[in-house]
Amino acid sequence: MRGYSPLPDGTFWITKIISKLGNLMGKRIFGFEPFIPDVFISLDSFLMKDELNIRLILTQGHSIASLSVVVDDEFALVGDAMIGTLKKSIFPPFADDVNEMIKSWGKLLATDCDTFLPGHGKEISRELLQSEYNKYIQTITVPA
Repeated sequence: MRGYSPLPDGTFWITKIISKLGNLMGKRIFGFEPFIPDVFISLDSFLMKDELNIRLILTQGHSIASLSVVVDDEFALVGDAMIGTLKKSIFPPFADDVNEMIKSWGKLLATDCDTFLPGHGKEISRELLQSEYNKYIQTITVPA
């Protein structure tokens, strides 16, 4: 890694401003020690740990390399692919590619998980994820 990851784009007017300002400050404020990853993940991967069946799923959208961790097809750690801070919305304030993010919600719905644990806020039910996916899937643009 090069020691700096740009902030994702804002999805609302105020977060667009925050993102632009944050990226102007860039590496000086948000930098980290450059490193070489131990493992690169490019496709969905399965891991076994003791009695757990763990699956890593690429859930791009918030950022290009976002991952979700599905445990025993019961719950998923979804990071910033969605947020749990609002009662009836999971739409995050930052996302580099909204279309990919919504497609990632569909990938998460293709699991048997009932609970989704975001990086911010409370757990998200399958019902809420399905409702938000249904609301936004018609808005994505398909390349010509």
